[in-house]
Amino acid sequence: MSDRIFIDVTVDDVATLRGHGPGWALMWDGTDVIIRPITESDDGSLMQIGDYDSIAHISEFNAEDGRGTDDEDLADDYTDIANDYLASWDDEKRLMPLIAPISRALRDHGITRIGGGLVGWRPGGPRRVTQLYRTPNTDTRARITVTGCPGDPFELAVSGHGRTYTAFLNAGTPARTVAARFAAVARAAR
Repeated sequence: MSDRIFIDVTVDDVATLRGHGPGWALMWDGTDVIIRPITESDDGSLMQIGDYDSIAHISEFNAEDGRGTDDEDLADDYTDIANDYLASWDDEKRLMPLIAPISRALRDHGITRIGGGLVGWRPGGPRRVTQLYRTPNTDTRARITVTGCPGDPFELAVSGHGRTYTAFLNAGTPARTVAARFAAVARAAR
């Protein structure tokens, strides 16, 4: 018999997230689904399943796809998302601490982290994690990608108005410097 972990997001979890509002997220602590401020998962110690804003995004996607949008439907969707994320959470836990100081510095510029880290790899390359961000008062989206390999740079990418701006910074660059460069690229993308 397998010791496979299964994460079950309930209707009550979705309702609680809805009640907390922006800046909060469904997370998994390795045992339970919990609701915490997004900032508590900056270091990867908690696996972020979805933030408050994802309720509207998932509902919109479901409606366009002809699927349900009530809390039971959302709980099913979040359960699927959580169990998909579980497969890469070990990599996320290992790499998110590299991004955490930058995430904190970006808040000084009004740029906030959304969603959990997206773990992937370049063909033939190392595992990497990409963290998504929202810039204030715009539809601009941004991301930071790190590999954790010594010498690999941080990749900063900001997309807006049909264009993507990309910058690479040395992994040893101070978080405040990375955040300032990131904010400048975000302003250019508006």
